[in-house]
Amino acid sequence: VVSTGMTEDRLKGCFRSRSHRFIYLTAQHGTTGTHTQNRYRQLGENVQRVRQFSSHKVEVGVGFGIKTRTDVYNVCKYADFAVIGSATIHAYDTDGVSGVAEYLKQITA
Repeated sequence: VVSTGMTEDRLKGCFRSRSHRFIYLTAQHGTTGTHTQNRYRQLGENVQRVRQFSSHKVEVGVGFGIKTRTDVYNVCKYADFAVIGSATIHAYDTDGVSGVAEYLKQITA
């Protein structure tokens, strides 16, 4: 997990000795499942910043606050995939597996 607020030295350290297939980049500071205005403003720059420190092509997924079709669309303009955590868990807590299936249908249709 890589935060948008990590320093350059810390990002370099993340890639120094580890082999990564993907990186989970947080889309925003704060608590997952919350909404922050302008959260996509610097997303492209942050994804590019993470990629520059990897010595190989690494898939970048973005999460934290991703819960709607629009969120997924905006994230995937810059990242390889979107991570939808809290909203998926909420759908499961509310209606079980069928709730998750319905939720995923809604955001991918």
